[in-house]
Amino acid sequence: MMLVCLVAGCDMLGLKYSLDDISVVYTDNVQSYDEHSAFLIGYVQGDADHSGVSTGFILGKEKDLRDGKEQVGTLDEDNWLIMKVSGLDEATVYYARMFVKYDDKDPDTEDYKYGALISFKTLTFKSAEAVDMGLPSGTEWSSVNVGAENPEDYGGCYSWAETEPKSIAIPTTYKWSKNGQLTKYCNDSSKGYNQLSDGKTEMDPEDDAAQRWMGGNWRVPTAKQMEELMSSSNCKWEIKSRNGVQGILITSLANGNTLFFPIMGGLDRPVWYPQGYYTASLNPSAVEIAYGITATTGDGRAAIPCGYDRWNRMLLRPVTQ
Repeated sequence: MMLVCLVAGCDMLGLKYSLDDISVVYTDNVQSYDEHSAFLIGYVQGDADHSGVSTGFILGKEKDLRDGKEQVGTLDEDNWLIMKVSGLDEATVYYARMFVKYDDKDPDTEDYKYGALISFKTLTFKSAEAVDMGLPSGTEWSSVNVGAENPEDYGGCYSWAETEPKSIAIPTTYKWSKNGQLTKYCNDSSKGYNQLSDGKTEMDPEDDAAQRWMGGNWRVPTAKQMEELMSSSNCKWEIKSRNGVQGILITSLANGNTLFFPIMGGLDRPVWYPQGYYTASLNPSAVEIAYGITATTGDGRAAIPCGYDRWNRMLLRPVTQ
């Protein structure tokens, strides 16, 4: 099974003005669904009447899309296009851009408008290796994120305690919420649906994306395990780049082994990018918040502990023991 998650971040959010200034076409987002399919997401903005147009994506393996094939879809009432494409190859780089074609134009004129070109890589769960960082607990860390082939690949993006990837995360789509109340993992009845209070503050194995996709003893790390890795007594953390991807290089002080945590979008990432990594632990004083880490350059540190809304979407770096 494979997952991909990438948000285009070029040409002002991946937009390109149309040739006649009628509309703006965004190539927005990609999220894989299973081993050989992905969701492509785009948007058309403008006051023009979009009836009588064809919309879709051109998708191919060549950067110039000379091998590209049109995948035609239909805009929804808000001018978003979300479509599933199938038949993709595993661990392969693809290129895509959204198009709008005005079917009723003179055939001798330019009748296409395009969004920016983006790339994404279908992923695999066959590449994880356990890395011994010489930690007191004996915990070993995966060499790659959940769903990633290489250390610099981002992998899938997940809401907390969900096993399906998310391309867009909003509170109303969170699995463990109903009418704004929590339906699992809640120790405060005032926040629980029908006054639920199950006392759970650690992720169950059946809700663990690392366990779901990687099997074996792989798990999303607890906050305690992440704190152990972050301890300056155990490891050195630095902001570095690997194959052009900005991230955090973690070096064991015990044995010199290393990990690389890619930062989606880099340190200058827009706010809609996943901002860090989840742990499997909730804040027991505010169970709508999950503990995690985020990259920083403040105070000479490469990362700091933080809290994220559970409905958000973050990267995952699993552990085994």
